[in-house]
Amino acid sequence: MRIVLILLVLLPSIALGDTSTFFCTYNSYSDQAGKHRQKKIFELKFIVDRKTKISYMVGNNVSAEVLLIDYETQLAFLKKTPTGRMMTTVINRKGDSVHSRNTVARLG
Repeated sequence: MRIVLILLVLLPSIALGDTSTFFCTYNSYSDQAGKHRQKKIFELKFIVDRKTKISYMVGNNVSAEVLLIDYETQLAFLKKTPTGRMMTTVINRKGDSVHSRNTVARLG
């Protein structure tokens, strides 16, 4: 009975061990005009299930599955929006991050 009790106590921590959560908070942004302070902090949360290799982004206005690229020194999360924009968030092993929204304009 004691072994069963120990397993029941350890089971949730074993199951949760395959999931990582990363929080990113941004209080400024940059564009062609320079760096700007945001009135409202922009926050993103990434949930990575290492067992299934599925990652999710949870943000101010979105919750969606994202592509995870796990490199030696950083993690990159990629998301294509319905309008065709690419959103990229990169987090290094120290926890520093950058978020970028990219669009290729069609000219002519």
